[in-house]
Parts: sequence; structure tokens; C-alpha cells
Amino acid sequence: MEKSLRQPPSVERYLLFWNILSERERLILKELFYFEPDCAEFISRRRRLDLKEIQRGLKFLKNLGIIKEVFTKENYIYFEIRPEWKNFLRKNYFEGREDESGS
Repeated sequence: MEKSLRQPPSVERYLLFWNILSERERLILKELFYFEPDCAEFISRRRRLDLKEIQRGLKFLKNLGIIKEVFTKENYIYFEIRPEWKNFLRKNYFEGREDESGS
């Protein structure tokens, strides 16, 4: 069998990171998955969670390289999930946006 020169990151790498995430960080990822780009303030309001906790979770996810800042608007920093992580989450944990409509 021939190996491609460019292999996608192994599922094990994603699972290693996934397994160290807290329930809060997984919740943040789910919010970003369905509502991205999004910011800490809106996630906090929607989920009725402490803003500082959401900000800490976003910082942790950004430091792991799972999410990235995309823009700042009116002092809100908006984040989105990196494409390779979005694909992993879609395949393994969350349904695609189209499937959430219920139609």
C-alpha cells in the first residue's frame, strides 16, 4: 500500500485532547460548533454561566489550538473552531448544522 505524503492528523491526537477537556470546555465547543463565530459574552448569556468561566475555557481551547480568534467587534472577541477540529467534531460528536433544523 502506498502512503500519501500528506496524512491527516491521527484520530488519536484529537482524542487525546478531547479526553482532557472539561465538561465546560466541551459545552463551549458545542456552542461554537452551532453558533460560530461567537464570543464569551453571548455564550455566557445563552447558557447562563459565569462570564469569567467561559473566558477561561475559551483561552484554554485557544492555547490548545482547537479554536482561533477571528475578529473583534465592539470589544467582543469572536472565536471559531479550527477547520480540522470542526471536521473531527462533526464526524465523531456533533451533527452538522443542516441536521439541527429538524426538517
